[in-house]
Amino acid sequence: MEKRAQGALEYLIMVGVALIIVAVVIGLVLPSIARQKCENAIRQADSLCASKYFTSSDCDGANSTINIRDKTLTCVWDLDRGCVLDSQDYQKVPGCESFY
Repeated sequence: MEKRAQGALEYLIMVGVALIIVAVVIGLVLPSIARQKCENAIRQADSLCASKYFTSSDCDGANSTINIRDKTLTCVWDLDRGCVLDSQDYQKVPGCESFY
């Protein structure tokens, strides 16, 4: 009888350890998924800026804006990438509030 009890206890300990490992993995994966969604939203905003404003004179920052989910975001000219989302507006992008 004692052997069965020991086997049951070992089984419960293994299940407990497996649950802890699963919880740690989920805890590590979920923030990276949220971060990836934020980066994708910023890339989408960059694409909207680039498709709406083609020249540096159009993309001056003051009058070059886009709207995403009722948020007004400012586009600025970058010498390497063209018209992109102003980095100061990253925290306004839906889904990125907690990252910037």
